[in-house]
Amino acid sequence: MRGLSRKKAFTLVELLVVITIIAILTGLTLGAAKFVQDKAARARAQGEVSALELALERYKIDNGDYPNVAEITTEAADGYSGLVATTDKSDYEGANVSMNQDGVISSGSGGRLLFAELMGRTQLTGTSGTKGVDLIANNRTQYIELKQNQVNKATSNNFIKDPWGFAYGYFYDADGGVTGASNTNAKSLFNEVVPDLWSTAGETKKATVTGSDADEKARYLRWIANWANK
Repeated sequence: MRGLSRKKAFTLVELLVVITIIAILTGLTLGAAKFVQDKAARARAQGEVSALELALERYKIDNGDYPNVAEITTEAADGYSGLVATTDKSDYEGANVSMNQDGVISSGSGGRLLFAELMGRTQLTGTSGTKGVDLIANNRTQYIELKQNQVNKATSNNFIKDPWGFAYGYFYDADGGVTGASNTNAKSLFNEVVPDLWSTAGETKKATVTGSDADEKARYLRWIANWANK
């Protein structure tokens, strides 16, 4: 009687090698996908910052100046409930610099002011007849079109979201004298005569704008801004 033929099977070592190769290829694929997604998000953010700059220029033509963070607390009657104004670089940095909780950079509220002034309202959608949906003052003009996925879902005081889901930062103090700026009459920390606009590019930890901490500085260097921050 002929001996039964036996098929050659994989050894345990060979199986481990195959599994290791698959794991490496999977890691490379996921890493490449993340890189592509991040690059696309950064490109989108750069485009949105440029669009916001154009909208702000149209706003200035109509109103004589850009939205002023120093006037937030005087505009409560126009629907700016709960917003606080400050006039120094604390608006750019802090533990909540990316606005991933309530849309506030430290104690500043520039992101929500930016939305309200460019949209002419404090909310994108809501119940008809409420202050948040109606124009926040008589004959307020809308200077930019936004989609639902570009706005946070808060019930009041919306902000414009970047591709990572955080608010775009905004700072402009028409009175000048911003702490930390090289020019004593500066109206913003970096651009000095026009508003500073930025996305923190998904960073959720404190960043150092003008400080020396290496990790915090590295996070800041990832930001996408309308000033030369590299």
